[in-house]
This record gives sequence, structure tokens and C-alpha cells, in this order.
Amino acid sequence: MGDSIHMDVSGRRWRACTLAAVRRRLNLCDRMRRTIPPSTKTPISIIWNPTAGSGRALRRWSVCAKELGQHRLSIDAHMTERPGHASELAARAVQDGRYRIAAFGGDGTLHEVLQGLIVDDVLRHPEIQVVYLPAGSSCDFAKRLPTGASALQRLTAFSIHHFDLIRIECHSENGAPAKSYALSGSHVGVASLAAQRINQQTGIMGAIKRLSIDASALVAVAASHASFGGRQYQITIDDRPVEAARWVDWMVCKSPYVIGGMHLGVSISPDDGCMHAVGLRQQSLFRFLRFLPALYRGQAIRHADVCHRVCRSISVSTNPPTPVEADGEIVGMTPVRYTILPQVLPIVVPEA
Repeated sequence: MGDSIHMDVSGRRWRACTLAAVRRRLNLCDRMRRTIPPSTKTPISIIWNPTAGSGRALRRWSVCAKELGQHRLSIDAHMTERPGHASELAARAVQDGRYRIAAFGGDGTLHEVLQGLIVDDVLRHPEIQVVYLPAGSSCDFAKRLPTGASALQRLTAFSIHHFDLIRIECHSENGAPAKSYALSGSHVGVASLAAQRINQQTGIMGAIKRLSIDASALVAVAASHASFGGRQYQITIDDRPVEAARWVDWMVCKSPYVIGGMHLGVSISPDDGCMHAVGLRQQSLFRFLRFLPALYRGQAIRHADVCHRVCRSISVSTNPPTPVEADGEIVGMTPVRYTILPQVLPIVVPEA
């Protein structure tokens, strides 16, 4: 009798454990279905930019394509042919039912792909997942992701993290409204003028960039400061005006990395629904050059000429109008309004 009762209880326990195990497996399968990369029947779309990294991306893509060709992975690769083409290719991929989309290039390539995936602040399709395959000069956004992962590991990773985006509303040079989205940050001032110089693929600046992104950044920033001078800015942060002053640059960011080895030295969460606004007051060229090393030491925020705020919106107006840079690309002119969009973009994050 005792044995039969014991066996019955053990049987119930066994059945309960078995059911619990089945439920856990079903839950795991459900999570995998939500995050698993597209099957071989649905190719992963890769948009690659041969001009990224001052043209070095072309060779890097040849190596990457050869590596991926050794595995049973269905890939649909498209090369960009002109500025803005990556946005068109990304939008077309979604229309064709390809929702895991990779950007192969620098921050500018990723920025262009992003513009093709967002319409009126929302994804073109709820199943979109973005993979970043860094192959540019600086690749500042890649510094927010685990390093050392291969292209295959990045393309097939399971983990998805939803990043905040910055909505940018400004104007084109002819005055027409212009809207775009930034993943890392945006500048108005000396840094936006420097971005124009850095993006040159020819001439002295192009040659310096091919040698070193840090050297080109320093040369471009110093030259831009010399021609920029202080400008009158009107700044409103979270609908509250900032004291009137002459500034040389305002940065709105979701990443502490500026360009190359420059770092703000402040912790910035990618998904907290806030952005950081950093302003640099007018300085002489000599004082400005003395300030630059603080960016490489991660001490810029503590500098006496720096204003730092955490906010959800910021408006910037300048006289005269100033270019607006976003993720390394010029997207319009001031006046500009920035608004945070919490956890909009699903980024595929490889394992560390």
C-alpha cells in the first residue's frame, strides 16, 4: 500500500515536472520564433556601400562576401550607387518582405538605411530588424555593440535590443521642411561644418581621412572653427529657453562617442527615453585647440565652457542659418527641433 501511494505521488510529480518542462520548451520556441533570423526562404538583405571607409569598404566587402558564401545563408546583397540610394534599397527590401536588413559601411550608411525604414516615426513593418556590419572610417555606433563578432554572427544573432531614435525636423537649403532620424547624434555648428569637410573623398582632406579619421577630424574641426566664429544661438530645452549666448557648437546625442577617439565621458543609455544636449560657448581658436584634448580624455562635460543638459526635446535657431549634421551626414539647415522617440528601432545585438 505504502509503495503504491509512493509510486502514485512520484508519478504525479514526474508528470508535473514533465509538463513544466514542456511549457518551458514551448516558451523558448515562442521566443525563438519572435527573434530568429529569416529562414533560407527569406533572404537577409545586405545594403553595402563601396565608398565607405574612403573606399576601403569595397575590399572589405569582398572578404565578407567570400566568408558568408561558405555558409548556408540566404543573402540578398545590394550595392549603393549614389547618395540616398541606401534609403531606397532599404524601403524596397521591406516591400519585398525582407525584414532583417543589414547595413555594411560606416555610420553614414547606417543612417541612410534607417531613413528608408521609418515613416512618420514608426517602422515600415513591425518585424524589421537592423544589423550593423561596420566597415567605415569611424563606425561610432559599432562602439555601442559587442566587439569581435564576425559578420555571420551579427547576421544570425538572436538578441534584439530596441534603441531610442532622435527625430530631426529642420529645413532644406531652399527652405522646404525636412525630417530625418538619428541613431547616435546630431551637431549644429563647428562640428557640422567639419562633417562637410570630412566627407570629402578627394583633395587634401580626402587624403588625410584615408590615413587617419582622428587626424582628419582634428584638421576639419580646427579649420571650421577658424571660419565659423561664434554665432548667436537661441536654444529651447524641454520648452524652456536657455540663457542667450554665443556658441560654437551644440550637440544632441544618444551616444557618448563623437568621432574617432573623441568621447564625452558621460554614460548615455540607448533606451531611456532621454537625450543629452551639449553646448560649447564661443572661444578663441587657441582656447578651442586647448579644449580638444579633453574630448579624447573623456573630460569635455566638466569643462567650464560646456553646457550639459538631459532632455526629451530641444530647439536650435542660429543667425545666420547653420548646417545640421546627423550621424555624419548633413540633413538640412537651422532652425531645427529634436525630439526623442523611445525604443523605436530593433537592433540585432551579437553575443559578446
